[in-house]
Amino acid sequence: MTAVANDLSVILLRRLRAPLLMAAAALAMATTAYVAGLRINLSPSMPRGLYRTVEDAPHRGAFVEACPPAAAATIAKARGYLPTGACPGDVAPLLKGILAIPGDDVVFTERGLELNGVSMPNTRPFDVDLQGRTLEPHPFGTYHLAPGQYWLHSSHHPRSWDSRYFGPVDRSLIRACVKPLWTLEAL
Repeated sequence: MTAVANDLSVILLRRLRAPLLMAAAALAMATTAYVAGLRINLSPSMPRGLYRTVEDAPHRGAFVEACPPAAAATIAKARGYLPTGACPGDVAPLLKGILAIPGDDVVFTERGLELNGVSMPNTRPFDVDLQGRTLEPHPFGTYHLAPGQYWLHSSHHPRSWDSRYFGPVDRSLIRACVKPLWTLEAL
């Protein structure tokens, strides 16, 4: 290596040292926070903010961190709905509320959802996403949720990408219940 190339290498390493150390520190802090049960939500489908995992069992009304079903993960990755993460399909988990639990009856139509005979607000499926791409809703019909099945939904944002588009999720896809610690918006 020539003296000039060596000098340039030293200069480059000195200039990159601080940004590289900052990036490594940020990654270490994010990893520590994740292991400690903290989750950051930046999606508009739930109030943006900080959540923590809790030891609750999934129940109606609970917020959960869940992996999307395999076919939904493929769509999420291709369309950029979810960032890269640890769920099957290499996508990040969703944060959603549980609308329906095993034993519940969900009627899903072009007008929206009914849960055990009660119409649910903000549940009408949309034909296109915010970029104008076609959305395929889960097949319309009546669903009696079997043991281990949960219907995920966001009552916070009507355009949430949830079980209206991928159907009920299996208990095995629910990673944890979460509770808000601090959010920018009301729940």
